[in-house]
Amino acid sequence: KKKKLIIDHTLYTDLKIYPTWKSKFLFNIKKNILSKADIIRSPSPNLSKQLKTMGLNNYEIFLPNVNYNLFKIISLKNKLKLKSKLNIKKNKFIILSVGRVCLRKGSDILIKTFKKINKKDNYFLIFLGPCDNQFKKYKNQKGIFISDKKVNNVHEYMKVSDLFVLLSRNEGLGIVFLESLASGLRILLPKIKGVSDFIIG
Repeated sequence: KKKKLIIDHTLYTDLKIYPTWKSKFLFNIKKNILSKADIIRSPSPNLSKQLKTMGLNNYEIFLPNVNYNLFKIISLKNKLKLKSKLNIKKNKFIILSVGRVCLRKGSDILIKTFKKINKKDNYFLIFLGPCDNQFKKYKNQKGIFISDKKVNNVHEYMKVSDLFVLLSRNEGLGIVFLESLASGLRILLPKIKGVSDFIIG
């Protein structure tokens, strides 16, 4: 029996062509690989449009699974206990960002804005994820925590946070966006292709 070849089409298989020989070369390689697939799974209507433009119609849109047993709303009492466990001050307004600390994720915009609003030290900004070199200087600055590594208990940080911020300049989908919704977090985000596609209303 012939096996089906399924390719997950994500941000890292970006199908835009930029005016360089390298971009055109990589585009042709990607197109050749994708054309051999029986099914291409795409997490965003925006990425699916790129496939259609290339003449590839063998795709399906899918959403990743969110573990709702981990990402859920908790009581104020449990929230305070969890803050203590994570060594987070109870009287701070917690702003959370999850993912690589880099320009693509809009980390520069978030840090700049945070410094403006945190004059009275009422806020605490948490970045969970690896940190690009240009942002390492912020790791020990007042009111800012950067994990600079993959964190396995993201769900705990979401439960104790007050606001989730996603300022990515582009996204494949942004699974953390769905997880933060499941955690009952207020969310601040611009209109991002790959995320805003799934917001109705």
